[in-house]
Amino acid sequence: MPIKRWIICISGFMQTRSTYGGIPALWHELHTNYTQPGVVVYPAPWASDWAHLAEWIERRSDPDQHPRIDVFAYSWGVGFGLVNLAKYLKRRGMHIDNAVTSDGVACVGPKYVRAVLAYCPEGRLDVGDNIRRVVSYRQKNEPIRLERHGLRLKLFGLRGHKVYKGSEPQEEHIDNMGRYHSSMDESPEFLEMCRTISEEG
Repeated sequence: MPIKRWIICISGFMQTRSTYGGIPALWHELHTNYTQPGVVVYPAPWASDWAHLAEWIERRSDPDQHPRIDVFAYSWGVGFGLVNLAKYLKRRGMHIDNAVTSDGVACVGPKYVRAVLAYCPEGRLDVGDNIRRVVSYRQKNEPIRLERHGLRLKLFGLRGHKVYKGSEPQEEHIDNMGRYHSSMDESPEFLEMCRTISEEG
């Protein structure tokens, strides 16, 4: 049977399928509620083989009808996972219908460069123009202030980057409730939007 609906949950750096909470827990919930013939709910680590996954989606979908593809992603799962999945799907003439992102962090350049750039608070994250709708959730935590030996330092924690599609900023919701990057994929607002979009299909 060809697949008509794909729900893809992309975890962040240091998360595995067995991680408690966040994206892995969301995948388990959606898998339980929506998996049926013709529907795949797939858990993907941020550094998956995205070219292979795009090929799999194309080959398993109905060739005469574009499948519905929704992606829920967090951290480097946005900045590397979603970005690359969209790129490889575009090469196959396919699009993503909805992407809901939580504290997406740009992942560009060599290993050590991207680790440094991840901490730039005003970073920019460009996703593919073949994603029809993007809803982004970010936190802007207060900087960490340190005072040592008469020196005042202001350090930023890891925070999500603003999401763009080409030159267009995407729909964005800011979490000002003191939530930090490490728990942004547990944000109730993010999870509720993922559930709402899953129910639409």
